[in-house]
Amino acid sequence: MKIDLLAYKTNLAPLKAYRQANLNQSPSDIITNYAVSSYVPLIVCAYYFVRIEGATPELMAMIERIKQFYRYDEVVGLDELMRLEIK
Repeated sequence: MKIDLLAYKTNLAPLKAYRQANLNQSPSDIITNYAVSSYVPLIVCAYYFVRIEGATPELMAMIERIKQFYRYDEVVGLDELMRLEIK
């Protein structure tokens, strides 16, 4: 399955704000809660969280598990996402 990370880019700033408002929650909880409440795919939220917080081994492992579970074989827009300015 193919996913375009830029299709949901309007959610990047709100996810950052949600993270700032919930610093006591784990990255996994933030990603899951935001995905469920916003209907943004979990994989997109995970990559956006990496853009916001930086890549950690735990986040990258989570992304790999999500990719395997949902059978994502192509992720489009990753380079562009990492260059996006977060307002």
